[in-house]
Amino acid sequence: MDKLLLSREKINKIDEQMARLFAERMEAVREVAEYKAENHLPVFDASREAEIIEKNSALIENESIKAHYINFLKNNMQISRSYQAELYPELSSGVLYEKENVKKIRVNLEKDSYDIFLGCGLLSHAREYFRLDRKVLILTDSGVPCDYAKEIATKCKEAFVYTIKQGEASKNFDNFKAILEFMAQNRFTRTDCVVAVGGGVCGDLAGFVAASYMRGVDFYNVPTTLLSQVDSSIGGKVAIDLDGFKNTVGAFYQPKCVLIDPETLLTLDIRQVRSGFSEALKMATTSDAELFELFENGE
Repeated sequence: MDKLLLSREKINKIDEQMARLFAERMEAVREVAEYKAENHLPVFDASREAEIIEKNSALIENESIKAHYINFLKNNMQISRSYQAELYPELSSGVLYEKENVKKIRVNLEKDSYDIFLGCGLLSHAREYFRLDRKVLILTDSGVPCDYAKEIATKCKEAFVYTIKQGEASKNFDNFKAILEFMAQNRFTRTDCVVAVGGGVCGDLAGFVAASYMRGVDFYNVPTTLLSQVDSSIGGKVAIDLDGFKNTVGAFYQPKCVLIDPETLLTLDIRQVRSGFSEALKMATTSDAELFELFENGE
């Protein structure tokens, strides 16, 4: 038997073992779903999934395959969530969204007041919260799953998705100018809008573009990192960097609405999750005793 056949035979045996383990795993998933249904818990648990990824990926010593294993874990968890929602439809995001899963936080700023909506599955319901019956520029970056921007685009009358390179370096004058030119070339008017889909870089840049184009168009924010959900998407601070200095050129320009969908956190690595929790803990320590107590109690 040649080397190829030997290797394939080895894979076949491993696949047989994995099939048996998969069946065992899905039985455990069913038991978890049953418990969630009895206790009215949602399918998605960001902290639990981040913990699984961190713990299990540490078992892979070969760095060249670790990223592939993390993707394998994420796919497993996606399958598990789908199976749980299939067994108990009331656990699916859409049903929870309709019934009780949306929280509204009002940011009171007189004429610039706006609402923040928080709930699983909100991304697919953006039309109910944003005015998308017009031209919409959706600004995202290369590190954000493209499905997020596409989901928003399907809800728009006329959508234009503009993708920048991931990272702080993209918050610059060149991108700012290019996006404004893109809007002008596509005949955006003062009645159209900009939607940010991504982390703080997307929100800052999109907000400043919205504040500047034709002296200001409507701006909506869909933060997809935990840090941007608890920090940069709130407060209306929009800016770009200049000569290596962060947020040197910008404005205070409030969004019309913010949608926070915890399911967008599924693609984050543990470092980014911790970064967001650290910011929340910092604010709790300095400004919010009730929130700090939740951290102390592990809630």
